[in-house]
Amino acid sequence: MERTVAVAYYPEGAGHATRMLAVAKALEARGTGIALAGGGPGAEYVEHNGYEQFTPTPVEFIADYQGRASVPSGGNGEGKRGDGWSAGSDERVRSDDSNAGTVGTTAMAGGRVTADGWTALVDGELGRFGGRRVGVAEETGSLARVLTRSLPHSAERVYDYAGWLRDLRPDAIVTDDMFAAMAAPLTDTRLFVLTHNASSYYDAVIERIFTWLLNRYQLRAAGAFLYPAIWPHDPGDPPGVTRVPPVALEPTGVERVAEDVGVLLVPSTYSTGFDELAGALRAHGRTVTLVGDGEWECVSAMLPYVRAADTVVCSGYSTVMEAAVGGTPCVIWPFTDEQHGFTRVIERTGVPGFQVEHSIPHVLRAVRQPPEAPRYENGATRVAGFVGDRLD
Repeated sequence: MERTVAVAYYPEGAGHATRMLAVAKALEARGTGIALAGGGPGAEYVEHNGYEQFTPTPVEFIADYQGRASVPSGGNGEGKRGDGWSAGSDERVRSDDSNAGTVGTTAMAGGRVTADGWTALVDGELGRFGGRRVGVAEETGSLARVLTRSLPHSAERVYDYAGWLRDLRPDAIVTDDMFAAMAAPLTDTRLFVLTHNASSYYDAVIERIFTWLLNRYQLRAAGAFLYPAIWPHDPGDPPGVTRVPPVALEPTGVERVAEDVGVLLVPSTYSTGFDELAGALRAHGRTVTLVGDGEWECVSAMLPYVRAADTVVCSGYSTVMEAAVGGTPCVIWPFTDEQHGFTRVIERTGVPGFQVEHSIPHVLRAVRQPPEAPRYENGATRVAGFVGDRLD
């Protein structure tokens, strides 16, 4: 009888889907049947790779608490996010909609720019945007939104996962989704957690306490807490984790890549200012590929583009891992609390191949003088082997 492993990913940001899809493919290569679940922005990658998936109730803690709205309201009171997904819904905003958001669009309120980030001179000039400030998302979140939206949705997501696991009856579940991890013990499903998240990343007391409790739960409930870190052992790492190499998604087949990718810009769901960054780079004579703009089409994996790029500029840890595996210098421009947290670890430990910057002028300077190329193996096979060995 074929063994089946459920693979579930967190719904905020496409990177969660790509890293877990990499593990799913590695499990399939070992002859293991897989079943996928998650939803959100990452669903497009899963379906583009030819997989069906279960979609539980979506949860958006970052949007509700940190309030990373990147473009103006579409008239329904909900900000549209930079990846084209409407915040607070699971409907993709059509790219040809005159009210649709684009990656990196500056937040607006009442006709004025509310984002921040570009006040310094660029090569002695204000730059092509006249010195206007871009690059930090509008703060619209609150604890009230968490209590009235995220918490009820969280309970529904755990309930949905529990029902899915009872019907599926897998031999195990591998996940970076806290809600799937909560549902696993309710259904006597063997659990393996794969995440880099740690309480030490956060400054806000409520986030630090919640993540500390979550880390302790994951260590207690899971057969293993697999920790894909690009940095050496750090005091901020959760105690008792099993370190694995960074995880990156390889393409399904031969992915055709443009001859000259140049500087590859990969904004995360809550990044802003990447349109302006692309314009500034082009004004300085650089070739730019901006993921998510009007010319971008969904691909089965980002790794071929990462490998072909001169430099990668990104915000999220999934792209950081892809740059590590792809051997491409990486400049990280963080936005969310979690992103600021892991970049502090990278800076503190002095990881070669990566440089952290916080404004367009500094990113431009880093691209002109990029860090050295990193060298890491792909941890997807290691994770699949670890899970398979434990099940054996």
